[in-house]
Amino acid sequence: MTTIEEVTITCPSCDHTWKQIIHPSICSWLNPELITDLYENGLAVQCPECELPIRVAGKILINGPKGMFFLDIGQSVERIRAMLVNHEVVDTEGNTITDRPSRNHEPVDESLYV
Repeated sequence: MTTIEEVTITCPSCDHTWKQIIHPSICSWLNPELITDLYENGLAVQCPECELPIRVAGKILINGPKGMFFLDIGQSVERIRAMLVNHEVVDTEGNTITDRPSRNHEPVDESLYV
C-alpha cells in the first residue's frame, strides 16, 4: 500500500520552513506515477521561498513485482534508477512494471547495496 506522511522541511539556504507530503512507501502497481517520478527525479523538493532544490534523505519501502525492498533515497538519481531496474520495478527504458509480485523470486544483485 502506498502511504503518505507530512514532514517539516527547513531550507538550508534561506531558513524557510514548510510542510511537505512525502511517500514513505510506494506500491508500484497502485501508483506507477510515483515510481516514474522517483525514477526521473529521485526524491527532491523545491523550497517555495528561494526555489532551491533540496534532496530528501531516508528510505522508502517499495512494493514491486519481485516483492518489497527499502530504497535509500539519499543516493544519486543514477543509483536509484539502478536499484529500481535491478528489482524489476522499472524496465531499462524507465517504464514502470505494474505486475503484482510473483511467488517465484529470482536472486537480487547484492552488489548494488552499499
